[in-house]
Amino acid sequence: MNSFATLMARGLPERIFGCLKRMGREGDRLGVGVYLVGGAVRDLLLGVRNIDLDIVVEGDGIGFARWLARRMGGRIKRYDRFGTALLVLRPGIKLDLASARRESYERPGALPRVSKGDLQADLYRRDFTINSLALCLNSARFGKLFDPYGGRKDLEEGVIRVLHKQSFSDDPTRIIRAVRFEQRYDFSLEQETESLLKEAVAGGLLSRVSGQRIGDELILILKEKRPLKAIKRLDEFGILSFLCPGMKVDEELFHQIEGAFSRLNFLKVEHWTVYLLALVWGIDLKRALQFARSIHLPKRVSALIEDSRRGKGKVDRLLQLSHPRPSQIYRALEGLSSEILVFLLAREAKPKLEEYVGIMVRELSKVKLIISGNDLKELGIPQGPIYRRILDRVFEARLDGKVKGRADELGMAERIWREDEV
Repeated sequence: MNSFATLMARGLPERIFGCLKRMGREGDRLGVGVYLVGGAVRDLLLGVRNIDLDIVVEGDGIGFARWLARRMGGRIKRYDRFGTALLVLRPGIKLDLASARRESYERPGALPRVSKGDLQADLYRRDFTINSLALCLNSARFGKLFDPYGGRKDLEEGVIRVLHKQSFSDDPTRIIRAVRFEQRYDFSLEQETESLLKEAVAGGLLSRVSGQRIGDELILILKEKRPLKAIKRLDEFGILSFLCPGMKVDEELFHQIEGAFSRLNFLKVEHWTVYLLALVWGIDLKRALQFARSIHLPKRVSALIEDSRRGKGKVDRLLQLSHPRPSQIYRALEGLSSEILVFLLAREAKPKLEEYVGIMVRELSKVKLIISGNDLKELGIPQGPIYRRILDRVFEARLDGKVKGRADELGMAERIWREDEV
């Protein structure tokens, strides 16, 4: 094996490496060139694990995917407009296959027009040189590196470079992507690329792409292991204020969130949404929600933004109590998601709140009433809203340890009713 074939053998799980070799042999059988391209090749050369695999076929990509599904046992999902297919093989291997193609753009930010092309044309349509690398999978040339635009040299020198001067104009979301790759790998923007990026931002090119696409790119940045550096870089280029006037980076809050993730690792949290809360915290609620809608964030994220503001008020009142009862802790924190709990804990940075969150998650959230409305009915209590009030009172007593079993709960419910204390 040549050095790049050895790199694949060492850098990929054995089952995936074997799958790629089989794909190359099937390409030989059909007389088509088959290549591993893009991010997977980049990360192999960097020694970074990446099993998000893109395959380019010099021929009919969808037809080749169908052939592989029959020969190797799998299924495909077709995307005819772009000549691509998702191939799913057992055990749990997913690959994106595409026909080698050219792209042209009617106007800045428009989706590309696609036509057939060869490997070199396909690599030229990529965003940056470091993503324009390909490794051949055909048997006779297995592991041969194709690098027509100097991507390997830029990887070695730690440079993010566009392939041509119209790159940001063709697809302005590359502005955000350039920052993500630069900060993920601790690279630098090549001088001309940085100038082109600044011109694109100043020219308002981001306004020419859909909010959905911008939102997708922003989410990818927030999903980075430590997104603060990339967010600061977006701010430095004026991208944050372009996306939402008044948006700023609170560096201390981002650091506190990282610490809160570590301390509250018993909570299941979608990390990127917590960072999003930090980004919009300094903006009034109405504008924050408008921003969320403008970039098509999921509705649950808009709900988190609203709930975080409501949760702050509840937490502030809780922290004013010197010795809150368990029921008061429960009422203050109930209904707040793990993401909001982590965010508010990071923002407040108060040991007492961390203690209360721990009590809520480990103890109070597990408390359940034994009795129900049926039991109140059997006690002869007329049905109505009074049931809810009685059960709430009994539940709070159970949280505070004043009742401990079914008999206690029934007794308290009857006393509340008899004494008309509701």
